[in-house]
Amino acid sequence: MKELVFVRDRGMVKSPCKEALSAAGVRYITALTDPPLRRLLSQGTM
Repeated sequence: MKELVFVRDRGMVKSPCKEALSAAGVRYITALTDPPLRRLLSQGTM
């Protein structure tokens, strides 16, 4: 099975695009900005 993974600049991946990629079964990699990263760290997610 071949796998396709998109790697994009975080400014290019907005909610509608993420939803469309997920609906199509496509995985993607993006970066977090500082506020979401700090939130995850404070929750012990990372």
